[in-house]
Amino acid sequence: MIRATTIASLTILALLASSCSQVSFVDAVTIVNRTDYPANVDVSDASRKEWLGLGFARADAETVAQDVIDQGEVWVFSFEYAGRHEEQLKVSKSELVKADWKVDVPQAFEHSLRELNIEPPP
Repeated sequence: MIRATTIASLTILALLASSCSQVSFVDAVTIVNRTDYPANVDVSDASRKEWLGLGFARADAETVAQDVIDQGEVWVFSFEYAGRHEEQLKVSKSELVKADWKVDVPQAFEHSLRELNIEPPP
């Protein structure tokens, strides 16, 4: 005989498992960095409460992040240089799809670093 608490526990586990399976992923997001500065890249949804690290984007290069958790309709990218400057970029999911999941490091990132008299690494 199955007890009521066992049924309740199994129901809760089934609900948790189904909610976990609803997380969707994007196969790859390409970070295009045409600046002279490398950047640590993170992404969040519109709330900006939790950030997902996408990796290190080398200067003047493309970096591909694989299997990225879908951030929903609004993606907010953070580009940070050596703890000295951070630039954020808000992009809609439809814009990312149109750009084939490529996002450019904003030129404002480099301009701000130069205004702060921070030289790019050799």
